[in-house]
Amino acid sequence: MKKRILILMMAGLLLTAPATVFAQEPTGTSNTVYTAVSECSDGGYWITTIEEEDTGIAAFAASTKKASKTTKYYNKNNVLQWYVTVNGTFSYVKGKSSACTAASVTAVSKASTWKISSKKASKSGSTATASATAKQYKNGIFFKV
Repeated sequence: MKKRILILMMAGLLLTAPATVFAQEPTGTSNTVYTAVSECSDGGYWITTIEEEDTGIAAFAASTKKASKTTKYYNKNNVLQWYVTVNGTFSYVKGKSSACTAASVTAVSKASTWKISSKKASKSGSTATASATAKQYKNGIFFKV
């Protein structure tokens, strides 16, 4: 991870946070949360959280599942700079099929030195994918290392 971040920082601190959510078999109505933390070479860090919600109950009928993956970037002073979230809705028929029925992305800059320059979401098969690009500026000018 440090090598990837270093390469991106050398390219002018153009950071892209791709996020992908996959369909899995629903287990009944429940919520599940997974969290991971990764350090950056600039002293900042990423926190990635995956949340899943099974909304289907019937064991043999079609079920629906919603999932999201959020990556937040904090600077070395523990201040949130920006985040990106991919949301996916999935249908599942036990033992037969799964499909992503909707995908969306939210990307927000929380610091005046960061701007979200692009974002997109897509769905394919049983996968929801999103990406966003955050660029850092210094005194209103794109910052380059």
